[in-house]
Amino acid sequence: MSMQYYTENHPALNKPIPEFRANDLKHAAVKKANADQDVGLVLEKRGKQFFIKEVKAGSPFDRMHQGYIEAGQRVVKLNDENVEDNFTGLWQINDFIKKQSEIRIHVARR
Repeated sequence: MSMQYYTENHPALNKPIPEFRANDLKHAAVKKANADQDVGLVLEKRGKQFFIKEVKAGSPFDRMHQGYIEAGQRVVKLNDENVEDNFTGLWQINDFIKKQSEIRIHVARR
């Protein structure tokens, strides 16, 4: 059986490969103790992409995910929202983070 025959008869194999496979992303989550708590992520925008600029020492992300989430990683999703599609600026993404009681972040592996 040739590969051409197999792919012609199985159209699902001809679908484009998604941008990320499950193991291409790192995931981390933090619950805030109160609405005013700072989770400790400082973000920066480069073009249309958002990156972690700093994880503040002693912050919830630093205490719970020390060394796992670090500066320089590209943020892909925030609470299951695609960052590049749903946020246009730093003020918008920071406002979103402040309003959430739990932050789930997905960053691209380097």
